[in-house]
Amino acid sequence: MRFRLLIIACVAGFALANPHHAQAFGYDGHRVVCAIAWDGLRPRVREKVAAIIGRSVPGKTGRAAFAESCLWADTLGLTRPELRPEHYINVPRGAARIDMDRDCPPDKKCVLRAIEFWQLALRAATTRDARRDALRFISHYVGDIHQPLHTGYVDDLGGNAIKGTYVGKQINLHAVWDYGMMEATAEPWAKMVRRLERDITRSNRRSWTVTGPGAWADESFIGARSPQALYTPETAGFSFDASYGTANLPIIEERLKMAGVRLTQVLERTLTSPRR
Repeated sequence: MRFRLLIIACVAGFALANPHHAQAFGYDGHRVVCAIAWDGLRPRVREKVAAIIGRSVPGKTGRAAFAESCLWADTLGLTRPELRPEHYINVPRGAARIDMDRDCPPDKKCVLRAIEFWQLALRAATTRDARRDALRFISHYVGDIHQPLHTGYVDDLGGNAIKGTYVGKQINLHAVWDYGMMEATAEPWAKMVRRLERDITRSNRRSWTVTGPGAWADESFIGARSPQALYTPETAGFSFDASYGTANLPIIEERLKMAGVRLTQVLERTLTSPRR
């Protein structure tokens, strides 16, 4: 009981604050992740998700409402920048992998701790608003942790300080990965969901769900450091054409699929576990 009251009190404090406004995977990317997750849920868990979201998205229900609800953590407002670190984890230049003691000690916010917190909050929540907000945070942050540059370097703010142009538009490298490459394809997000889901095998679902958020962050960091990403200080002033997207969009699409499948598992486990 004491644990539950502590979580509920923390939920109230978090809900009043505004998370990081950077759009990991862009709005459409988050819609894709949550639509894939929704499609993978067992019917009874899907019904729970729909009931928690309720009428919080005007004019939409079911899958469409859930997909839109996954944008909430980015659209909550821009008045509380101290919670921005909940959307990412940054590492020092030269690091080989994520190290929680170094990169996110207990007194520091990061996306890994945020996912853990909101899972506990969802299990413990006793009010409709608390359950809805916890669900929306979890669903957003699972998407965030799969965007490679959300596990970027401290000294360039995850690529935000590396500025240049992509297909003729002024942009920073982080934003190219958030939404620039996907926007350049002009593919509607619902069509992307159908295409990506056709590529997800049973073997994928098994292999992708045997690890947890720490491993997901390490995967993203590997993606950020892939040669074709050109994520280095020397990339400043870049002028990328569509060939950059051709080389890197497959990384993004794989991460979207993984995020959707893993979010299914997170919601299945969280919404079927006994409340503490």
